[in-house]
Amino acid sequence: MKKTKFDTLFLLILSTILVACTNNPVTIIPNLAIKPTPVPIISEFQKGVAYTSWWHGEYSSPESDLTLTNVIKPLGVTWVSVIVTCYQDNIKSTAIHCLPDTKTPTDDDLVHLIKFIHAQGMKVMLKPHIDISSGESRWRGNIGFENDESAWQAWFASYAEFISHYAILAQANQVDYFVAGTELGKTSPRVDQWRTLIKKIRSLYSGPITYAANWGEVFDVNWWDDLDAIGVDAYYPLTDSNQPTASQLKEAWNPIVSRLGKLSQQWNRHIIVTEIGYRSIDGINQMADTTGTPVLDLQEQADCYQAMFNAFQGQKWWQGVYWWNWTIDPKQGGPANTDFTANNKPAENILRFYFGAPLRNLATPLP
Repeated sequence: MKKTKFDTLFLLILSTILVACTNNPVTIIPNLAIKPTPVPIISEFQKGVAYTSWWHGEYSSPESDLTLTNVIKPLGVTWVSVIVTCYQDNIKSTAIHCLPDTKTPTDDDLVHLIKFIHAQGMKVMLKPHIDISSGESRWRGNIGFENDESAWQAWFASYAEFISHYAILAQANQVDYFVAGTELGKTSPRVDQWRTLIKKIRSLYSGPITYAANWGEVFDVNWWDDLDAIGVDAYYPLTDSNQPTASQLKEAWNPIVSRLGKLSQQWNRHIIVTEIGYRSIDGINQMADTTGTPVLDLQEQADCYQAMFNAFQGQKWWQGVYWWNWTIDPKQGGPANTDFTANNKPAENILRFYFGAPLRNLATPLP
C-alpha cells in the first residue's frame, strides 16, 4: 500500500508519543479516579454563623435588622449563611414546593436580608435547604428512589427548578457564595445528574459554589472537582461520655481532621465547615437523640466549641466555619436556654475569641 504524507506524519507523531511515555512514566495516584481541576481560591477565612427563619416576613423585620447589628456582627462574624427552606411531602415525593405564604421566606425577605447584611460589611452565603413535611423519616438525607429511574428524573427536574430560582436571586443580589445542595446523601451518588445540575447553576450564578455534605457523606461525593470548595456539615459524634474532658474532645477530633486534610489534598480544594453546632445540653458531644427532657449543660457546649477550634486551628486547607444557629430574635439564648445558639452563654466568648472580637462579661463563668 502506498504511503501518503498523512501516514508518514501520523507515524512520526506516534513514535514521539511512545518515546515520551517510555522516558516519562505516568504516576498513578491511588484512590483518585478524577484529576481535580485547579480553581481560584478565596483566601479570606469565613468567620460565619448560620442565620435561620422558617416563616415568611421574619428576615425583613426590624427584629432581624437589630439582631444582625447588635448580636451577630459584634461576635466578629464576617460571613452569614442565610438559610431558605422549601419542602417536599415525604422522602419519596418527586415535587419540591416553596411556601412563601407561610413557612418559606419570600424573595423580598431574602433581598432585604442580603442587602442589609452587605450594608453591615458582612458577606453572604446563600444556603437553600429542603425539609420533609410528613412521614416517619423527616431528614433530607433519606430522600431517594432506589432503582426507580423515572422518579429520579422527576426529582432532579424539580430540584433543578428549585435551586435555579435561588441561583438567579443570588446572582441578581451579588451573593458571595452559593450552596448547591445540603445533606442529600442518597442523591449524591448520582454523579452525572449532579454534574449537570452544577453546570446549570454556573450558567446562572457567577460566584463560587460548594455543596454542604453531611459528615457521613463527605468522603463519598465524587464530584468535588466541579465545585470551588468542599463543604461539610460537621456534626461528628465525638465521645461516649456525658462528661468529656476538653482533652478527650480534642483527641476525638484529631483523626477526623486528619481525614479531612487528606480529602482536601486529594481533590485540591479547601474545606469549609458549612454547618456545625452544639446545643447547651448534657451529652451533646455524642450527637445522640436529644428528644425528651434534656439537662442544661452550658459547659459542654463551650467545651465543644473550644475543641473544634483547637483541632482545626492552623490547618491551611480550612477556609471557614458557620455555627448553627442564630434566629431573628435579638434576645435569644441566655444561661437557661438549651438550644443551639451560643448567644449569652459561655460558648459566645469562645466564638468571640477565635473570631477576634472583644469578650463580654456574661452571667455565667467562662470555661
